Amino acid sequence: NSMNDPDKIPPMAAGMFNVYGGIYRDVNLVVKNKLFIPMQGSAEHEGGTFITTPGVTQKESGIRIQTWVKNDYPQSKTCQLISYIIDASGKTIQEIKTKATISQGQLYRFDQIGKTVKNPVLWSPENPVVYQVYSQLTEGGKVTDALSSSFGIRWFRWDYKENYLYINGKKTILHGGNRQQDY
Repeated sequence: NSMNDPDKIPPMAAGMFNVYGGIYRDVNLVVKNKLFIPMQGSAEHEGGTFITTPGVTQKESGIRIQTWVKNDYPQSKTCQLISYIIDASGKTIQEIKTKATISQGQLYRFDQIGKTVKNPVLWSPENPVVYQVYSQLTEGGKVTDALSSSFGIRWFRWDYKENYLYINGKKTILHGGNRQQDY
């Protein structure tokens, strides 16, 4: 887009900012099996995985994985969700298997609790180590969908008296930016 475009396509003389046009973010065409893990961000339903780490200390952490699966077949399907928890070095440290029968058209939530992770590498701004959950959905021994999700193990709290964030017990000063999205 150019300033003062003769065809009056913005930004023309937009002022103090440029108005971007066209495709400026990744665009993907996703073709999936009818038994699948929906993408996150739908206004109609939950999707993907939601990973929490309850009870985090420097010595251990719990892991809870919630994964949504949709069955768009005209009949019920029995499937298995296998969630692999992978550490920062790429080593699989846990494997959680859960079976379920999902009715026709149903959006089903798997809720998996992992074993306690001993001596986790804690995420922080100075040490942004992430773990992965690789979710594999199978039906009749065949993989119908898979999804990889990253997460950090950390604990945090907001101190209302000081107005500071604490991550893993350490005071953390937040720095940010403001980018406004137009058009």
